[in-house]
Amino acid sequence: MSIEARRVDAARFFSFPAEAAQLRESLGLSQRDLAAMLEVDPTTLSRWERGLSVPRPGHQMRWKSTLRRVHHDQAVFGGEPPPDLPAWAHTFPEIVYVAAPLNADRGHVDRALAFLRLAYPDARVVDGTSQFDDNVDWRRMWSRMARSVNRLVVVPGEDGTIGSGVRKEIDDVRRYGIPIEYLVDGRLIPRRAVDLVKAELFTPATAFFVVPKEGF
Repeated sequence: MSIEARRVDAARFFSFPAEAAQLRESLGLSQRDLAAMLEVDPTTLSRWERGLSVPRPGHQMRWKSTLRRVHHDQAVFGGEPPPDLPAWAHTFPEIVYVAAPLNADRGHVDRALAFLRLAYPDARVVDGTSQFDDNVDWRRMWSRMARSVNRLVVVPGEDGTIGSGVRKEIDDVRRYGIPIEYLVDGRLIPRRAVDLVKAELFTPATAFFVVPKEGF
């Protein structure tokens, strides 16, 4: 298939790549900057913006929501007002799934939810600890829910650990290329900047300490 034919085929499903590239540039982002936010290779983003390949629906939603978030940050904290957002950038509200240990202190989780609703004002922030009736319900429903999540934010317990259930949620969304962040000491830290260290003293239950890497 020729390059032009691939562009036509991509356009049937994905109508805004050129406009997205223009918006990225108007927000002062390089392809490398935005690709890092999306956790994709810059060459992948380049192909999307040129209409040579079509991102999966989850990537489309994350692409749009990331541009919305940068636009929001510049509108609130920037010096000059950013350009108006086009209509296509408002579709597909981002779903931020909050993964926390089931035995975490309720007040601790509620404070994290309040922080994340401010951090992602246009997103639907979903409290994972209140979505399921019990472990059986979680095992039955989680695999289907994981496909609809656009971002996973891990909230460790007050002792800095997560359990095997949260670890499974992390592993599952990684398979779908969904961004993962950790909320540690009031900071959102990307997955690549965190180590999970097994806590041997928690046997027979399995737990992992969330340890930010040096420099983050």
